[in-house]
Amino acid sequence: MTVSSSTSSYGTGRAGHAPEAGQGWLGKLEAKTNGDPLRRLVAALTDPFETEFGRLKATVESFRHGEDPVRNPRGLIDWAVEQTGMADPLTKYTRHELEDAFRYWVRMRDEHLKKLVFQLKRASQGPAVQQLAQQTRYATAKMRLERALRA
Repeated sequence: MTVSSSTSSYGTGRAGHAPEAGQGWLGKLEAKTNGDPLRRLVAALTDPFETEFGRLKATVESFRHGEDPVRNPRGLIDWAVEQTGMADPLTKYTRHELEDAFRYWVRMRDEHLKKLVFQLKRASQGPAVQQLAQQTRYATAKMRLERALRA
C-alpha cells in the first residue's frame, strides 16, 4: 500500500509542508481581531507613557459612546469614527458589523477598566478612583467604577 503525497496529516498541509501562517479559520479569526481597528482599544486608553490614573480617566470618558448601539446610533457612529479615523465608517463597514464590534469593544473596555482599578487600588489610589466615580457624568461608568472598587 502506498500513500500519495496529496494526503494531509494533522499539522501539515499538502505534500508534508507546514501550513502558511494565518491560513485557516484560526488565522482568519486572529487577523479579524488583531488587524481590525474596531476590535481594539484606542491609544488613549492604553498609552504606556500615560499614568494609570490618566488611562482610567480616558477609559471613563469613553463611556460617552453609551452601552447600547441600537438605542444610541449617534454614539455608535461617533465611536466608529474615533476607532477607524474614517469620516464615514459606513462606507467600509455595515451597521451590523459596527454593532457587533461595538459590543465586543464594550466588553474589552470594561475589562480594561477593572484591571486599571485593581492596579490603582494596589497602589493605594482607591480614594482617587472613588472621587472619579463620584465626579463622572456617565451613570454606567460610575456603576462600573464602584463595582470594580468593591471587587
